[in-house]
Amino acid sequence: MLADRLLQHVLSFSLVGTKLPKGVGVLDPFNGPNADEVRRIVTAFHRKYYSDSKPRTLMLGINPGRLGAGSTGLSFTDTKRCESDLGIPVNGLRTHEPSSDFFYRMIRAAGGPEAFYSQVYVHAVCPLGFVQEIRTQFSPDETSAGSHAVDPAGRSTNAQGPLQETLRRSEGSLRSSGDPSEVPNTSTGSHAVDPAGTNTAASLLSSGDPSEVSEETLRRSEKRPTRTQGDLALPGPHDRITAQRSSLINLNYYDDKALEKAVTPFVENWLRTLVHCGMRTDTVLCIGTGKNAAYFSKLNERLGLFDRIIALEHPRYVMQYKARSLEVYIDKYLEALHEVSE
Repeated sequence: MLADRLLQHVLSFSLVGTKLPKGVGVLDPFNGPNADEVRRIVTAFHRKYYSDSKPRTLMLGINPGRLGAGSTGLSFTDTKRCESDLGIPVNGLRTHEPSSDFFYRMIRAAGGPEAFYSQVYVHAVCPLGFVQEIRTQFSPDETSAGSHAVDPAGRSTNAQGPLQETLRRSEGSLRSSGDPSEVPNTSTGSHAVDPAGTNTAASLLSSGDPSEVSEETLRRSEKRPTRTQGDLALPGPHDRITAQRSSLINLNYYDDKALEKAVTPFVENWLRTLVHCGMRTDTVLCIGTGKNAAYFSKLNERLGLFDRIIALEHPRYVMQYKARSLEVYIDKYLEALHEVSE
């Protein structure tokens, strides 16, 4: 049965043996503090929609996001749509993701979950998500106003944004490519350690509270006079005290060339096995018309997995930049589904 083969693969893949670049952590809902709930949801989903032997057309996204597959284990499915559209209850977590909103509008237009999933199996080119540590310089007296940083790829990240709080609430977990037991998850922060013992995602600080910044990161200006009290040097009236705060941003597998190179063998094995579970090989639907489609096209040329690739705009792009034209992009998905059903 297709459900059995898919579950065996989806619940067992691993990054063990893959050395990730420094500062990169893994978003793996199947091995985090909510792993039991995620595995229950994923099992119920496969039993409900894939308890047959009919081959499916594969639809591949990029990699899991925190609020969709990072919370339910199901691609483009936040907890809201998991309950309202799939009828699978979710205990504890509550997430809303714009990409999931678009995706399930499309599924409803395609006839609903039963009609859609009887034809399609949805996952990702890379089944694990990634996060990157960003360090921000700030002055403790600025915490009420927030601070702003830009990551190496030029994306802005707000140090007081919801990412670290979201991760702390266990919508996903940071896991190194080595031993999952190396990832503590507590109310004060989470971090991952790679097999070499290097921190891959520094502890998450709740933004806004300078008491959570370690003393080692505080430094005084060397160019200004200081006052002393006993042996303790105190800042003078014109000193500016600064500190470092760590936050995490989502990272696609292709955003960092070293990361892309590191995970490619894992991705190749993942996709080969997924196809052998019972996917059609005449046509594959690729979600993302830019870098995801370019990477996947080159990979497919090497592996020869599919005869044809149809690329579709990513739901995140549509919701962020083309929200006034939702029906146009939903129709594009429906046209592609009609094409592969003929």
